[in-house]
Formats: sequence, structure tokens, C-alpha cells
Amino acid sequence: MTMISKSGSNRNISLDAIAGLFITIMMFQHFNIVTRAPLTIGHLFMYNTVWFFFKSGMFHKPTNLNRYILAKWGRHLMVPFLLCSLFGGLISMLCELNVTGDLKLDLLYGIAGQIAVFGAPWWNIPLWFLLTLFFVKLITSRYDGGYTWIYITVSVVISCSHYLCSESTRFNYIGNTALATLFYVLGYKSREWKVTSNLMYWILAIVFLVIFIFYPAAIDIWANRPLYGFYILAVFAAFIGILLVNKLFEVCEFLHVKPLVFLGQNAMLFLVFHVPLYLAFCSLPVRGRLSETALNWCGAGFSICCCFLIYLFLERHKQFRWLIGG
Repeated sequence: MTMISKSGSNRNISLDAIAGLFITIMMFQHFNIVTRAPLTIGHLFMYNTVWFFFKSGMFHKPTNLNRYILAKWGRHLMVPFLLCSLFGGLISMLCELNVTGDLKLDLLYGIAGQIAVFGAPWWNIPLWFLLTLFFVKLITSRYDGGYTWIYITVSVVISCSHYLCSESTRFNYIGNTALATLFYVLGYKSREWKVTSNLMYWILAIVFLVIFIFYPAAIDIWANRPLYGFYILAVFAAFIGILLVNKLFEVCEFLHVKPLVFLGQNAMLFLVFHVPLYLAFCSLPVRGRLSETALNWCGAGFSICCCFLIYLFLERHKQFRWLIGG
């Protein structure tokens, strides 16, 4: 189930494959190709973003906050967050220049306001994940498995309160940080769970399918609200789904296909670049000659190809990997 990475450390290929599947689903949702409507693939894996917080918790190590730790987390999370926020702003400014002929610097100024209100700039909205994960790591820095009920209770109260009291996506990082903390803690605790009976997984699968078919519910963790169905049921279904998909990929080695593993091992790169590149393509004059479906697929192809070219550049010039937290 593991392989030796380039750095010489053991790496869990099953988790890489899941990450590759989920980053692919995430991208194609942003490309307006995969929908999360009930009884679709997007609905089946509606926890694709939540899973990344759960997975991060699986590798959590208790630590005392100090200058070194803050610098480390800042380098891995906040540096790509800030630089790629600026990248999205620059792309939006160039696209506006191409469309209107006006160089609107206020598009760059607006980045700070968008981050303050929504947790990320509109032209690179997936970056909210990095900011929220940074907050989660600060909150759980000293968590060592003790007082878990406090972390879970506070997380649930804050996330539910935000959902009930907020009618918009403004300041949604309050709710999504609480919900992300819940799954992060559950990911850490999952290392202690020893489920040896396959019967338990069959029971979980039946429960998940009953919810999936008869009581559809899907969570949008960025907005901290359900896309449809009941909020608590959507969170519960996401948790069961994560347990099932982790077990499925652990047992079924044939799912560890190289493209998924590659995408999973480079998920950060695809996360931080795919939306601005897609939006840039959609702003080109060619959009008037394409149907909406063709535009989405061509934009997806353009974005993914550009991300791959960036990967090749960073592989050739590893001194620049710090740009994406490497």
C-alpha cells in the first residue's frame, strides 16, 4: 500500500490516489462540467473537499506554537495563498485589459477586501482552503488526542451557529474553519480506530446509500451550508463517505492508477492555478464562437495543460517550488 517517494520516505499511495480523484472532481466542478446535483457523481463524492481536512488531521503532530512553526506553516500555506491571490488578481486585470482596453488597478486593490469578506479572491476562490487550513492548524496546534469532546463540541456549535445565523457567504470562514476543525480532529482520531470487521463497513455503506438515495444531502464546506438536504445529515454523510472511500482505496490496489497518484501528489499545484487559467480562457474572444459546453471543456483542457506545463517548469527549476509551498 505504500511506495518510496523521491525523498526516500514511505508514502501512502491509496491516499494519493484519493487526493487525485478528489482534486479532479473539484476542478471539473469549477469548470462547470461536474455537477453536485442529487444522485450524480458529484453528489456521491460531495465530501471531496472535506476529505482534505480529514486527511491533514491524519498526519497531525502536536506542537507548541513558536516562530519556527509559524514560519513553516506560513511557508507551506500562506506564501502560496498570498502569491496565488496576487496571480489571480493579475490575470483578472489582464483579461479586463484585453476585453475593455482599460487597465483597472482597482482589481488588485479589491483582493484584500474579497479575502476579508469571503476568505479568498474571486479570481482564485479555491485558495480559501489554504487560509482555513492555516487557521485550523493554529487552533489544533497542541491537540494530542485529549479533550476531544471539547474540540468537537465547540466546532459543532460554531459551525451550526454560523449556518443558522448567516444568510449569505460573507465571513463564511468562521463557519468553514469550525467545520474543517471538526473533520481535522476526526482525521487525527481515526488513527486510533481499529475496525477489523468488514461487517461494520457494509453497515456504513448501507447507511450512506440510504441517505444518498432517499434523503439526498450535500455539504458545501466553503459556504458552510448544505447545497440541499439537512445540514447535520450532510455532515454525517460526508463523514461516513470519507471512512468508506479510505477503506475502498486501501483494499482495492487497482484504483491506484498513475494519473490519479500523480494528481494527488501535485494537488497543491492544480488547486492554486486551475481557476485563474480557466477564467482567462473563458475571457478570450473565442468564447463567442463556442457553445457553453464546448467553452467549459476547452477551458478545462487549457487550464489542465497549463498546470502541467507549470509542473514541468517547477520540476526543472526546483528552486521555485517555494511559490506553491514546496
